[in-house]
Amino acid sequence: MGRRLTMQPRSLCSGACPCDFCCPLAVASCPPSPCAVRVLFEPDRRGAAAASLLIGDDYASVPVAVSGTGASLHLAAASALDVGPVAVGMSAGASLLLTNDGLDPLALTGATVSAAGDLTGPQYAASLAGCPATLPVSATCALAVRFAPTTLGPHSQLLTIASSAGATIVQLGGRGVTTGLGLAPPTLTSAPPPFAGADARIAFTGTPGASFACSVDGSVAAACASPLVLSGLREGSHEVLVVERGASGEQSPPVAARWTVDTTAPGRAVVRSTRKGQMAVFTIAPAADGRLRCRVDRRPFADCGPRVTLRNLRPGAHAFEARLRDEAGNVGPVVRVAWRVVVATTVDSAGR
Repeated sequence: MGRRLTMQPRSLCSGACPCDFCCPLAVASCPPSPCAVRVLFEPDRRGAAAASLLIGDDYASVPVAVSGTGASLHLAAASALDVGPVAVGMSAGASLLLTNDGLDPLALTGATVSAAGDLTGPQYAASLAGCPATLPVSATCALAVRFAPTTLGPHSQLLTIASSAGATIVQLGGRGVTTGLGLAPPTLTSAPPPFAGADARIAFTGTPGASFACSVDGSVAAACASPLVLSGLREGSHEVLVVERGASGEQSPPVAARWTVDTTAPGRAVVRSTRKGQMAVFTIAPAADGRLRCRVDRRPFADCGPRVTLRNLRPGAHAFEARLRDEAGNVGPVVRVAWRVVVATTVDSAGR
């Protein structure tokens, strides 16, 4: 009876097999219990490949269909990443760009760090959270690396990135430095409010003539000067750490500026109304993404509750408007209800 064996996609190689498939270890005999035949798949071209594996015994031969797919897989990354000086007991992040410069999609399966002779133990951590499980052709993603030195001095360790193209090795480097006992943290003189737009300005000061380093959203700290101006920030949480650096490489504890970029306007308020004579009642549905603001007859908007009652309205045209305003100052669309108040008049028998 025929059998079928399907191999996983493999990267192209030099072609150690005379054809796409071979059995480097022949099985001379097989005991009564099950045994295995090892088949090596080494495609020399892209696309589907197939062969027939003939397994024979003293009585008959059984063909087994073998198939696989040849793929052009290659992961490009820098051979080394230097995080720079980081104070012992603190941490700093860096990004390593990964690019699929092969001809087929690439599966990213893991990232691990080994001490590689560094007797101080693990000093780095790596995460593929910012990368998809499968990296499309020509696509790039950022692998996150965090350096948290536990001892002084240089730390050199190896990062191994596992993918369907094999293992990619990157040399990680950084230096643990002392926290300057005589260096006070810088002072923030200007920072974004808790909620802000896509641009930010951070001003700071420290020891006269001192140099500073800034880390933005976990990036490697780099030399910076006050004010630090950022633009085009994505929506979400942001953090800037500022340290003062001494002449010998020591650095102060950091001072942090943290805020959230929010440029999305709240939704539309839902307003229901009941009007009778010179009285009107407006009910506004509770809002989860903003604070209610209302106004009557073009007066300025002001905070209001979910129920607004208007009494003794003068005859004529009136308008009630409501909108939502979030903590970042974004305002939603205005909901407007317009109506007229008509007061019935009584005429006596004399026509008055």
